[in-house]
Amino acid sequence: MGAFHDAGGSLEGLRQWVDDILNAGDEWIDERVKQWLDAKHADWIKQQSASGREPTAKEIARKRAEFEGERRLVAEKRAQAAREYAKLQTDASAHGRTGRLNGSGGDDAIDKWTDDALRREAREWLQNANGAWHFGTVSETLFRFMSEQSRAWLETEKATGREPGAADIAARRAAIVAKFNEVKSSCAEIQADVAEKKQRSIEAGGLYVLGTERHESRRIDNQLRGRSGRQGDPGRSKFYLSLEDDLMRIFGSDRMDGMLQKLGLQEGEAITHPWINKALEKAQQKVEARNFDSRKYVLKYDDVMNDQRKVIFEHRIDIMGRDDVSDTVGDLRQQVVQELVAECIPPNAYAEQWNSAKLKEETNRIFGLDLPIDRWAAEEGIADEEITERLLKAIDERAKAKEAEFGAETMRQIEKMVLLQTLDHLWREHLVTLEHLRQVIHFRGYGQRDPLNEYKSEGFHLFEAMLANLREAVTGQLMHIQGMPEEDEQPLMEPVELPPMQAHHVDPFTGEDELAMADAALAAAGRPDMRSAERRSPLQTRRAAGALNPTDPATWGKVSRNAPCPCGSGKKYKHCHGKHD
Repeated sequence: MGAFHDAGGSLEGLRQWVDDILNAGDEWIDERVKQWLDAKHADWIKQQSASGREPTAKEIARKRAEFEGERRLVAEKRAQAAREYAKLQTDASAHGRTGRLNGSGGDDAIDKWTDDALRREAREWLQNANGAWHFGTVSETLFRFMSEQSRAWLETEKATGREPGAADIAARRAAIVAKFNEVKSSCAEIQADVAEKKQRSIEAGGLYVLGTERHESRRIDNQLRGRSGRQGDPGRSKFYLSLEDDLMRIFGSDRMDGMLQKLGLQEGEAITHPWINKALEKAQQKVEARNFDSRKYVLKYDDVMNDQRKVIFEHRIDIMGRDDVSDTVGDLRQQVVQELVAECIPPNAYAEQWNSAKLKEETNRIFGLDLPIDRWAAEEGIADEEITERLLKAIDERAKAKEAEFGAETMRQIEKMVLLQTLDHLWREHLVTLEHLRQVIHFRGYGQRDPLNEYKSEGFHLFEAMLANLREAVTGQLMHIQGMPEEDEQPLMEPVELPPMQAHHVDPFTGEDELAMADAALAAAGRPDMRSAERRSPLQTRRAAGALNPTDPATWGKVSRNAPCPCGSGKKYKHCHGKHD
């Protein structure tokens, strides 16, 4: 570092300083590396002697070979750094970056290759020469700090139109180094202050944790104890509790209070006895066991909902990842038909037992088709499979007609939207139903039934019902969609013409509305005001047309208290004829 400052702080001096390190200082660096290896060898021998054994000649030779390998590694790193620096110099010369710091070559001081070369070569030199690899962090920080400060200062000087000279740069660098040393000194002072406070804390016995009660969980108490004595530091912890605490009162021994009273302890006297510690530990174990059983029981309930959630989310993710869900919609439509036929035509039932009327009604309600199902059922030798095929054929034809009406691409979007919206809506309702079921399922225990098994059974039935509702709702919505002709389309909201805004001036002394008084005066004179006519309600319009007699209060109807009095006095109704109402 001194050689660089002696060179005047110019770029040429900086290059000469690095060249001296990489080329002319080989013997000095080798000597320093040798001294460092000898010191490490001596320390190793001392450690072996301190352990009570003398190293053999073979061990010493092996250790010496290891140190020699480290020396060769240092030499190789130094040679590699020299080659990289030489290549950087060659590249810089090829690009014409060989000017002085001031003048035409002033940009060299802030070129990227200069910062990178100085940072890399100086770090390698310091590490190899001193043999302390952790010095690399210090040197890296130093050179980064100096580089950033120098760059900012040079850019500021150039922005003002002034080219700094070599002396200015040297002075600036010296100021930056001094500031760095000042910061480093401050860090040392802070470290010394922290060490002093730590020593005082150790002499005082460390952190003392004082607990006013014991938690129902031993883990929480251990966490509080762990605040003291961390990382080998001294510390103590002590807890105070009362036999009237909830933990001791609920889970403590009932005989302990009487036994302690027999010992002759006075009121307010501190009690320290192994029985208390033992009873407290048993109480905490009971609480932990109860909490564990409660969480385990709740988890079993959550598993029921979680299994159903996995099915729904897997189905929903599959729908969202596909652009064409017509296959899924077709499967839902087929399942709805099969379930409907199975409900109205029981297996192995006679034709007289078929509920063809219900099947026809449900087909019309869900699919919007009026089919002659009663005539199909009256045919000789017909079976439920044939009725199912006829229904599927008619329904598929209606679905194809819908697709031809709206277009294939539009129909695919409608199917996906309806499927997702219906699934989300029914799943939310199902979650609410399960929550209500969970709140009341424990009453099944009074009937000698396991609430958890009952919850699983009821939850499964509700889930199956939700899926059935999903199939029916999606199929019904898609079969009943209708397009609106363009000429029949109406805007969602027709624009409404609002009357023009009018300012009303209220007398601050009387509180009278001057505009209302003017309207009333015009009406009394027989000249209706068009402006007030626009603001009148239909009832007021009818009154103005002749149904209202100013002299006959019976024709006034219901008048607002703040409205002008119909008599034409110009006063408000509450101050005129409505004063005594």
